[in-house]
Amino acid sequence: RAQYSMICAPDGGIIDDLIVYRTGPEQWLVVPNASNAATVAASIAERLAGFDATLTDATLTTSLVAIQGP
Repeated sequence: RAQYSMICAPDGGIIDDLIVYRTGPEQWLVVPNASNAATVAASIAERLAGFDATLTDATLTTSLVAIQGP
């Protein structure tokens, strides 16, 4: 299952749109646009501070091919 969503900046602006997949009971895969992957990872890591959670950035070991058009 997946959800198309966005990640917002503290001022309410949009950092990027995302696709979030639930891959386990307490595990998610967040897919931002490739050009914003580092920005999104940094924002998520900042928001995780103080929580018992871990961010693993798999950007350099993961790929996606999106076929579009007729």
